[in-house]
Amino acid sequence: MMKCTSHQGGERGSAFENFTLGFLGCTITAIYIANSFFENGISFLGLVSEKAHIGQLSFNDVDCGSSFEIKNCLLNSFDFLGGIIRKMGLQFISVEVSNRLRISPIKCSNLIISGKDSLFHKTVNISGTEYGSIIFDSGIFKDEIVIQDISISGFLSFAVADFESEVRLSFDNKNVKVFNIREVHILDTKFKNGIQFDGQKIISEKLQINFSEKSSGVIDFRNTFFKEVLFKGINFNNSVFLRDCSYDRLTFSHFFNKALISLNNNNYPDEGKGNPEQLLIENSNLGNTEFYDFDFSVYPSVRIIDSRLDSIFTYGATWFENGQLNVEESEVNQRKILSQRREIFRQLKLAAEKQSDRITSLDFKAREVEVHAQLIQQRRNDPNTGFQNWLIRTGDLASIWLGKTNHHGQSWLLPFGLLILATILIYPLLVISADCIISWKWDWSAEGVSLFWEKITKYDSIFWQLFNPTRRVRDMFPDQTIDASAHFWDGLQRIFLAFFIFQIVSAFRKFVK
Repeated sequence: MMKCTSHQGGERGSAFENFTLGFLGCTITAIYIANSFFENGISFLGLVSEKAHIGQLSFNDVDCGSSFEIKNCLLNSFDFLGGIIRKMGLQFISVEVSNRLRISPIKCSNLIISGKDSLFHKTVNISGTEYGSIIFDSGIFKDEIVIQDISISGFLSFAVADFESEVRLSFDNKNVKVFNIREVHILDTKFKNGIQFDGQKIISEKLQINFSEKSSGVIDFRNTFFKEVLFKGINFNNSVFLRDCSYDRLTFSHFFNKALISLNNNNYPDEGKGNPEQLLIENSNLGNTEFYDFDFSVYPSVRIIDSRLDSIFTYGATWFENGQLNVEESEVNQRKILSQRREIFRQLKLAAEKQSDRITSLDFKAREVEVHAQLIQQRRNDPNTGFQNWLIRTGDLASIWLGKTNHHGQSWLLPFGLLILATILIYPLLVISADCIISWKWDWSAEGVSLFWEKITKYDSIFWQLFNPTRRVRDMFPDQTIDASAHFWDGLQRIFLAFFIFQIVSAFRKFVK
């Protein structure tokens, strides 16, 4: 059929009412239609009891005003090149195709492949320009699926289908046309040789993957900007990779990871592209989720609610600040908020310890202890707190405050400086107590100041001896009768010396297992 035009459909009330061209229960060797216009649809239907047998179907520059439906048919090959399919689009329902399937229209409202008994033996090639949606709903695909250089204004969906070879989506970044796929949905689908989506920096509104025991295979997305990524369900058998992808909203909701999720590099390389909003983890167990070169700090809000994080793996991650961490929005009890924040830091500390990442674990330990101090302060100020509990919590606060002197094992400079300062302050007090010529009475005269300075400089070697924990006061002042107060100041300095040496050594050990 060449250069044909039709403006009418089938008989009202019949199966072909909305179709200009219809075939029912036929055996066909080949049909070729080119440069034609059909105001209504095209239909190839098998009988309920028997599939229609069709050889080759070829359409070139055909404009179909309504849907194009192939249902309950055994088909050798199918080509649709150029042309437009409107309304319900192109539908394959319960179809078996023995050889190639090539679809490359200028515009197609929808492409739907459905039916549990649908079977495609050879490669399915989908290209063209604009689609409303592309839906793979059920069916078995023996050979590879190649989708390239398309824009989808609706969604690309894979649901309850079985792909025995590779599914590959690619885009030519040298093409002047800007490609776009609005949403990508994956549900209960088996990818035996994986699905690879190389977006070449295209923009997509949403990626949603619903996991279950029915889904399996490798899902690999690269170089794509998603405004939202959502993971739900239980990941039993999928390995999911998001490489060099960015996402404004990343959500794990009621998600349990028993296999592998790997997020690699979420940077925003292009100026003006992207507006990071939130990382949300709610009612989830991330299991062995991997974050490579992942920047948590780009999200103004990192909200973690009733979830487990203690088995995640990180490499080269940039972590969020304390002020970015949030819990459940509806929670107003300050104690519960602090308790939840402390638990989050504890789990991240454990995750770092499992990787032998001592530096990161110490950082989260410090954050955990600081939040714990705030929680203790809240409980200590409770009017119902008994005196004994008040003393215990005050002691805990003092211990935490002392732990800050080396930033909970992360800095040796502060305890070193404090040790020098404490020794400088105690040294003159020790000299005054040990030397009988100097008294505690203030004397600001020139003679008094001169005498005080003379004694201080006379014993200047003693200052350095104060850093020796094995020293004796009697050896430092052999010509003096030692007063009890001198032993007090000496003992006090020894306490400072021992404590700050311990703090310094603890900080040095942050690089030691």
